Amino acid sequence: MKMNKLIIMSVCLALALILGLTLAWPQYQALQVLRFNIQAKELELQSKQAYFSAVKETAQQLEGYGDVLAKIASALPETPSLPSLFNFLQSSASEHGLVLGEITLGSVDKGEILVLAKLIGDYPAFKNFLVALENSARIIEVENITFASPVKTTDSFTFTVQIKTHSY
Repeated sequence: MKMNKLIIMSVCLALALILGLTLAWPQYQALQVLRFNIQAKELELQSKQAYFSAVKETAQQLEGYGDVLAKIASALPETPSLPSLFNFLQSSASEHGLVLGEITLGSVDKGEILVLAKLIGDYPAFKNFLVALENSARIIEVENITFASPVKTTDSFTFTVQIKTHSY
């Protein structure tokens, strides 16, 4: 009888152990998956914190270059502001002794503006006007220049300038 009790107890113990393992094993595996996910999320969080720290540091460095960035923003304006461009051409022409006869808008495409300007004046004034275009804060490219010589020596030259400006 003692032997039967020992066999029954060992069978019950074995069944309890098998039953416990079959019920606990999936829970253990789920716990391992959760631990792995937590480690992955912690690494992702550390990576994002490092990224935002670098962005914040870069932003602080850029604050020191505010005047340079303002010059770049004026050289490449966000929107193609035609009135300010026309005003610049008019004031530059009059500053250098030229008369702005006519401005014709060519095309406005993908941040590029083509403008055809007719100027009346003498050659040194026109040369100074081109220097002013070259030295302006805004990026202005002279695409084409044509001129007509005067019929009389007392008349002025007529210059036609095709310029291209950019915006982003």
